[in-house]
Amino acid sequence: MSTAAIIGIVIAIIVVVAAAAVIVQEVRRARLRRQLGPEYTRLAKELGSNRKAEIELVARRRRAAKLDIRPLTEEQQSAFTNDWTAVQERFVDAPAESVQDARAVVEQAMRERGYPSADPEEAVVALSVHNGRQLSHYRRSLDISGRIEAASTEELREAILGFREVLSGLLGSRVDGARRPQPGSEQTQLDRTSASASGSAPQER
Repeated sequence: MSTAAIIGIVIAIIVVVAAAAVIVQEVRRARLRRQLGPEYTRLAKELGSNRKAEIELVARRRRAAKLDIRPLTEEQQSAFTNDWTAVQERFVDAPAESVQDARAVVEQAMRERGYPSADPEEAVVALSVHNGRQLSHYRRSLDISGRIEAASTEELREAILGFREVLSGLLGSRVDGARRPQPGSEQTQLDRTSASASGSAPQER
């Protein structure tokens, strides 16, 4: 075989390997975007590139892999759903206290599932891996609950809805509040706000 032919084969192999590497990278990037949603975009913007975001997310996966994340039992899910219903029903009379109670319910659910709820930064790492699409809600709700006295009623409502999304992700089922609201009640307003944000109408139960 001539030298030119050998060089041609080597170049072809290099091109194939490079193309395969690009395809693998794009598949991994698409998977991360699908799993993590806004968190992938946020990290890429914050760190300055998709590559740096992917390196950070891989590091988070390694840290999260050390956690004992476990599903909740049906009894635990039922108990948390009931706790949430009580929290949400108090919102109309005591919105600030309701938000703090909502945070407590979410953090308890995180503890029961094995998340490091006592450390907000580690909780963010774990959520970004296991519940990436709820992470933006968690960040925002956590921020509002941290400045509860200065938060507006609309921000408090946003925090409640955000914590509800996080709890739904932790429980693996939608949490809407167990009791059917009366027309014009705060529960109805909360669901309408949530439906407006998601582009769908609240379901009657």
